[in-house]
Amino acid sequence: MVKSAVLELSGRIDAFFEEGRKLWWSPDWGLRRRTLRACGVEIDLLLAPWRAVRRPGGGDTPPAGSDVGARVVREETLWEEEVASLTPNRYPVWEDHLLLWEKAPLREPDQPFLEFLLRLCRGRKDLFCFVNSIGAAATVSRSHAQIARVKEPPPIGGVPVRVRSLDGLEVAFPPEGGPWPGFFVRFTGDPEKTARALERLVRLRLCPSFNLAFHRDRAWIFFRKKETCSFGYPLPLGALELSGTFLFEEETSFQAMTPEGIHASLREVSFPPGPAQEEAVAAALA
Repeated sequence: MVKSAVLELSGRIDAFFEEGRKLWWSPDWGLRRRTLRACGVEIDLLLAPWRAVRRPGGGDTPPAGSDVGARVVREETLWEEEVASLTPNRYPVWEDHLLLWEKAPLREPDQPFLEFLLRLCRGRKDLFCFVNSIGAAATVSRSHAQIARVKEPPPIGGVPVRVRSLDGLEVAFPPEGGPWPGFFVRFTGDPEKTARALERLVRLRLCPSFNLAFHRDRAWIFFRKKETCSFGYPLPLGALELSGTFLFEEETSFQAMTPEGIHASLREVSFPPGPAQEEAVAAALA
């Protein structure tokens, strides 16, 4: 079921990107970009001031919220099947930027949804997908992924890693003392096995929040210590930033960011790389 649905969406997603642009992308917007060499890779900095309307209250998170996800799925669905519903993105970063929602009203992604994302990125190598949880940059509690058409791989793809095999999957970690200051786990391998491993880590994690990223045949999971940092970066850090693309909503912080600020931000919100984190993941997957 998942395989056939992915094939169908892969063949039609270009038309859905076009429809999403007509609905929510303004020709007056001009995404500005600059790069910084930091943490051993070229970090992307994007300025998208139109996204500031997502936080009309100034950024403070309320204790509970309305079921926004249910309304969006009910009223805005462009395409659906048993596992997921595709909708436009009201607050896009890129021209081609959609949302894929869990069909069931789940708070965190389950295995079929994760397998769907993995197979979609394998079939469409121009896609970058990512998932934020509440407490890690998400503003809607219903499980969903962001799907963007991109020209280049995410910067985190160039981070040096230590590779080992776990349960028939290639599993990679950033080395302790390396240039990348935040711990992550990168999976490469069979989509079904990878989805099962990711779902298990999401379920067994001992930290409150997490982020996921998908590109081509790779998937990353980030375990979170904090949502925001003390200084340097003004917004909650999500999967986009943890993958090496920092998003800004106003000019001053966009221009002020430095390589030292990138490093400090990633280090503060993430667990540090090291053997203890790696063994904890290996034990969870055993």
